[in-house]
Amino acid sequence: MQSKLMMRLCSFFNYSFVKKMNISSKSTMIRMIFLVFLSINASSQNIDYQILKSIHLNRDVRLDPFSNIVSKSTSWISIAYPLSLGTAGLIQSDSALFVGGISAGIGLGFSSLVSIISKQTIQRTRPFETHSEIIPPFDLPNTSSFPSGHTTSAFETATHFSLTFRKWYFVVPAYAWAGTVAWSRLQQGVHYPSDVAAGAILGGLSAWLSFKANGWIGLKTKKFRRKILR
Repeated sequence: MQSKLMMRLCSFFNYSFVKKMNISSKSTMIRMIFLVFLSINASSQNIDYQILKSIHLNRDVRLDPFSNIVSKSTSWISIAYPLSLGTAGLIQSDSALFVGGISAGIGLGFSSLVSIISKQTIQRTRPFETHSEIIPPFDLPNTSSFPSGHTTSAFETATHFSLTFRKWYFVVPAYAWAGTVAWSRLQQGVHYPSDVAAGAILGGLSAWLSFKANGWIGLKTKKFRRKILR
């Protein structure tokens, strides 16, 4: 009887010890994963800055005015594109162009909204606010850094334009312009490469989604026209 009781006590204490060891090992694993994540994040941020530093500090300052013009062209080109497409569709009675203008506007609005919300949520500081070596040659933006709003709008416009006019002589200039906009944000030192990359992905994806919705937008437009004509 005593031997059985001793065996049970031993087995209980062994189980408790193992359980504690498991809990301890799990917490240790969580800590290790967290530390690895922090080290990777710190390493990626360092690479992010090193790339920006190389581009910004080694730039040809004579190209700064051109960089500024390209950067500022984003707003009016991104707005002019859907308006021009929609207007051309109305003038030529081309429903495909008209719907394309609407979907381009929706894509631009959606990507801009996500960009603004992301900036306010993530609140990443601009490179020149953290690193004294980065000195933008023009006006300092007063919004947060991630993602790049200019790059978002540029790639949304370029992607939608390329999906609408699927000829290489349209696609190449469109993406060349969008890429130059992204590069100008790095040259000026107002964004990290990851900001620009995130903006390009957000803009491209928004344009693709809005373009895919052309059929649904066309049906809604027809129904709206019928209601007006009644």
